[in-house]
Amino acid sequence: MEPARWDELVEVMGELAAGDETAAFALYERFGDKVGGTVRAVLRARGLTLVRDEVDGLVLEACLAIAAVATAWSPEGGALPWVYARRRIENCVDRFVGQHALSLDALGPDVLEDAAPRRHRGAAGGRPLVDAFADLAAVDERCRLLHDALDRARVTPTDRELTLQYAVEQGSGNRSPATTVAAMFDLRDAAVRQRVHRSKSRLRAVAASEQRFAPLADLPLLA
Repeated sequence: MEPARWDELVEVMGELAAGDETAAFALYERFGDKVGGTVRAVLRARGLTLVRDEVDGLVLEACLAIAAVATAWSPEGGALPWVYARRRIENCVDRFVGQHALSLDALGPDVLEDAAPRRHRGAAGGRPLVDAFADLAAVDERCRLLHDALDRARVTPTDRELTLQYAVEQGSGNRSPATTVAAMFDLRDAAVRQRVHRSKSRLRAVAASEQRFAPLADLPLLA
């Protein structure tokens, strides 16, 4: 790595080690190609191929995983951060793959037909909430800001739907929103909570790192 790039990397890692969570986005912006190389290597080792948006989401997740070990990483150690944190990056990939491990080929058409409405059920007439929210974003400034923040945070469409459905259930007084949403998507309660927490963490980081999105920090959705 060129000296200037190395100094830049050391600076970003130093910010992460100092507790600046928003520096994970700087790592993603400046070194996402390098981190992505490790993510793709892990995927290849597992015989997996993902679409670009899914890989991008995993790269950002990997940057957050690197941030978690930034205090233990040393520039004198010899290993680049995405090599040093490879085990954590592998865990990110395995968690993602584990949520999608069921082979569709093993399911009959009747099972898929029955399951699809549950996975994609929205709050109004079966329409996905992400679609309704996109319509609102076109006419409401606050919704547009949150919609753009979701894009900026690389939250996948499925995780957006999970997060919105979770918020709706919470707002309606449901004391077990994860259980209800898990039934919609054929997931376990713990998987729903983990994915919603991850989406909210990404949104909070965006709100903290970019002035434009700062007003989102006070939204109940991010609590």
